[in-house]
Amino acid sequence: MLSHQEILSTVQGAFHPLHCNAEIWDYDAKLKFQISDSRVGVIRGDEVALHLAQDKELLQMVVKRVKERIASKGYMLANFGAVLPQSR
Repeated sequence: MLSHQEILSTVQGAFHPLHCNAEIWDYDAKLKFQISDSRVGVIRGDEVALHLAQDKELLQMVVKRVKERIASKGYMLANFGAVLPQSR
């Protein structure tokens, strides 16, 4: 299970070099994020229940889906995937 900080770091780093603003909100119940760049505009990520975002595989799927939406706008991100911390 990922910590709040691990979730935020993972999501924010997954879209480099684009700017990603991620936050945990709604009384620590949800994750929301958006990616912005002058070339692609603003792309909002899916709002995800925090208990789902704490699962590494589910968080990877969320990141992948948003990367595909960015690619559909013609901007290709490096294919490094989300870097997730190792299990403890």
